[in-house]
Amino acid sequence: MSLRFSVLLSLALLLPAGLVEATPAAPAAPPAGKHVAKGDARYEAALMKVFELTYKRAIIDLSAQEAVDAFLKEMDKSDGPIKTCPAANEAMTQFANHEFKDAVMGYINSGEFRDLILEGMRQHYTQADLDAFIGFAATPAGGSYVEHSLKANAEVEALVKEHMEHMEDSPQIAKMLQQLGAALMVPMMKCKK
Repeated sequence: MSLRFSVLLSLALLLPAGLVEATPAAPAAPPAGKHVAKGDARYEAALMKVFELTYKRAIIDLSAQEAVDAFLKEMDKSDGPIKTCPAANEAMTQFANHEFKDAVMGYINSGEFRDLILEGMRQHYTQADLDAFIGFAATPAGGSYVEHSLKANAEVEALVKEHMEHMEDSPQIAKMLQQLGAALMVPMMKCKK
């Protein structure tokens, strides 16, 4: 399973707007660009809120199923009884959708995994960033984004993946390959055999 952190970073605001609450009033945030030290209670609470609005649901909703799909795809490549025996194939599918998925979700939900993500977030988000993000999620526009972003991002990712697999069929790539051949022909003729 590949948890592509860059893809997960693009997934954001996954909870329904009714579940989003603004952060309670607290002391003034540090100036933008100043990261708060780990352990600051206000910062950590806001960081956890943004994590829950973004990465936590994205990872659970997408990556667990991605892992199951990748597991089943690998099993389908094998030449053993799982591929040739319908009963074994069904048993493997059931195992993947239950025990395997539960194990993946257990890891995803582990504090260790969460802490790795939070540490990565700490490197990039200031208190002001987190407060603005949470505030946006509480607005009607933010609530709409929260409601629709996961599904939209998943659909866009699937389309990009599908079209990347068929890229070699595009006129642009065909033209580029012709240009490559022309660009390499003369230099290749100069090479010694």
